[in-house]
Amino acid sequence: MKVIFGIDVSKSTSTVCELINDSKSITTITNDRPGFLELLNDLKAFTQHPQIIFEATGVYSRRLQTFLDDYGYEYVVLNPLKAKKEMDLRLRHNKTDRTDAYHLALIQKLYHHPVSQLQAEQYHQLNALSR
Repeated sequence: MKVIFGIDVSKSTSTVCELINDSKSITTITNDRPGFLELLNDLKAFTQHPQIIFEATGVYSRRLQTFLDDYGYEYVVLNPLKAKKEMDLRLRHNKTDRTDAYHLALIQKLYHHPVSQLQAEQYHQLNALSR
């Protein structure tokens, strides 16, 4: 059973599409501790770690990224331009948070993007200082 979580991250909420084989379930969580704990409960429902994919949306996606790192989940962070290009090629007709989350899950199912590598905290600090 292949389980993919496509997450469309916004400022205060995230839309989560849970794609299990060909069936989907879409929910919305808040981008705070209670919302992330709700996501964690959904993730823990599976014996194998599901694949998680979301777009890099700056400071908004960093909270999700830190949460997933803290709990040891691997994830794919897509560049927004690459995600848009892949969605435009085959999938996107109308743009909503729900369809974006679903299409992110489909992108992972179709293209099997590699898991993003965890960077040391020093690189994050250097990157922030260089800005």
